[in-house]
Amino acid sequence: NIIGTIMSFDFAPLRSMNEAFKLGIHSVNPEAEVLETIAFEWSDVSKGRGAALSQIEIGADFIVPYGDGLTRGAIMAANEEGVYAIGYNADMNSIAPYAVITSAVWDPSPIWEYYVNQIRTGTFENEQTYFGFPENSIYLSPFHVLEAEVPQEVKDKIAEVEEKISSGEIEVPYIPVKPE
Repeated sequence: NIIGTIMSFDFAPLRSMNEAFKLGIHSVNPEAEVLETIAFEWSDVSKGRGAALSQIEIGADFIVPYGDGLTRGAIMAANEEGVYAIGYNADMNSIAPYAVITSAVWDPSPIWEYYVNQIRTGTFENEQTYFGFPENSIYLSPFHVLEAEVPQEVKDKIAEVEEKISSGEIEVPYIPVKPE
């Protein structure tokens, strides 16, 4: 019931992801406690590991890091301590197959394809566009070797929420500052 989140920095995109994640957690488990650490570092593996170990020491059994090397360190700590973690930006299962239950994958290829096709067809416009679940630019990686550990009802709920996000029935909020 204790989840540790570790942000590289407290700036709008990471803050928004973290706040939306917390809302999602509390929608399925209102009693869950969410710990939050801001590491002030993108790349330092040891800071990520240390932040995760601190959270695990006070009871976190699930780690959600947001950063580059920082995420690798947090995953290493989760693996050492026998807790689960979520990878960030890419499928990070290969770092610790029995700790990384899934990863939030950001795939820019749909964005590139969209703009390249506009350029090829002469229809390019300088417009702001958003890519996410509906465009398959953001998705959750497979559970890999942990597939059997995830109950079917959880898999079904994840699929339901992904579909509702894709259809617009659920709107993932953008919360760029920590609520008071």
